[in-house]
Amino acid sequence: MNEKLFGGSACRPLYSASPDPDPLFAVLAEIVRLPVGWPMDDFTGARCGGVLAGETAIEAIIFSAQARLPREERRPAQLPIEVA
Repeated sequence: MNEKLFGGSACRPLYSASPDPDPLFAVLAEIVRLPVGWPMDDFTGARCGGVLAGETAIEAIIFSAQARLPREERRPAQLPIEVA
């Protein structure tokens, strides 16, 4: 995780791979009102956005391979999470 992104403080990432990450991101950012760490955007390998909850960054993400599938065929990905 890029510490400069979070004002120099250490941050632990938590990834939530979703068949449709936009509504999840909207709930976290707009309804729960967690501060946005980075807005939802398209990148080379994924579409993602992140919110901050204390020392944890929660990232709503879909990988490009899943995004190319029809919505009804998309499945949540299993991501390893390292806890230190």
